[in-house]
Amino acid sequence: MSTWSRPRCAGAGLWRPPLPGTSRTNDIIASNSTGGHLAIQVKAISSNSSWQFDIRVFVDVQLEGQRQIIGRPVLPPYPDLICVLVRLGKYGSDEFYVLTWEDLQKVAIAHHRDFLAQHGGIRPKMPDSFHIAIRPDMLTHHRDQWNILEARLQDDV
Repeated sequence: MSTWSRPRCAGAGLWRPPLPGTSRTNDIIASNSTGGHLAIQVKAISSNSSWQFDIRVFVDVQLEGQRQIIGRPVLPPYPDLICVLVRLGKYGSDEFYVLTWEDLQKVAIAHHRDFLAQHGGIRPKMPDSFHIAIRPDMLTHHRDQWNILEARLQDDV
């Protein structure tokens, strides 16, 4: 786990680490004072990069010959999963994109659908590849949306 997450989440009373090696879908378990909890998945990139995914994490994709056919969206890997995508910068200038897994799923599917439409449904170099890249500019309205965590973990009164 990167060191940025501890101060940011601990300062809000949210940080709880999962047991090492126990989860493939979340890196942090955030909790509130009444025992409510939330799984958070963190992915970080360098400043001149993009986040790498397999589109099949988000949607069923079948090959018909070399053509990719986008099917139904898949269920989240964990209920109410929150994603924090981090673009690492110089000290103190990291960028945080906070969104629900479902919102990331929508971005990924729309991006892949558009890419395939531009190429007649066939990936130009490797038709059987399911790789996608999500760039920071595709997530601008999700930057610093920490209110998602706060809203999902409001203490019961």
